[in-house]
Amino acid sequence: FFFSSRRRHTRCSGVSWARRCVQETGLGISSLRRKEYKDAEEALNQANIYNPYNSEVWGYLALMCLHDGKRIIQAHQSLREMFKLEISNLELLEEVGDELVKSANAELAEQCYKKIVEKMMSEEVNTIVQVGEVYLKLAKICHSSEKITEAKEYYEAAYRTIEGENNKEKIKNILDSIEIA
Repeated sequence: FFFSSRRRHTRCSGVSWARRCVQETGLGISSLRRKEYKDAEEALNQANIYNPYNSEVWGYLALMCLHDGKRIIQAHQSLREMFKLEISNLELLEEVGDELVKSANAELAEQCYKKIVEKMMSEEVNTIVQVGEVYLKLAKICHSSEKITEAKEYYEAAYRTIEGENNKEKIKNILDSIEIA
């Protein structure tokens, strides 16, 4: 299943550009999941050549750069393209947001999470993303950035939409502590 660049090119030579993009994207995602970043980058860059208007390819390129930890500028460039092209893969958007939080890019993470909420509220979407969890992530980012009013709104939205009584109790305790402060 894994091919050198020359074999992969030969194998794909009779296939349309759209299918090549899908194949390379799949190979890139697979390599990314196995932490084979050089192969992931090669495949995702190739997919980007076949279709530079694919927001998911840009999202996975951003994710790859964030995993690297040293390529923040490239990650930001990929994120800019991903947002410009209106990404619809909410799971990928959440994963990118989570990586941004890990790399201390709270503003961009907040933008990712807000986009998820916006899409979930405006469209019928079939996703495994839990809106309550996303609200909670937004609340935590706002809280740590001392945007207390916004944080409180997101905590309240998380409380209304999150699953599990334990989660609701934790959020209620946070809300109570905000009220006291």
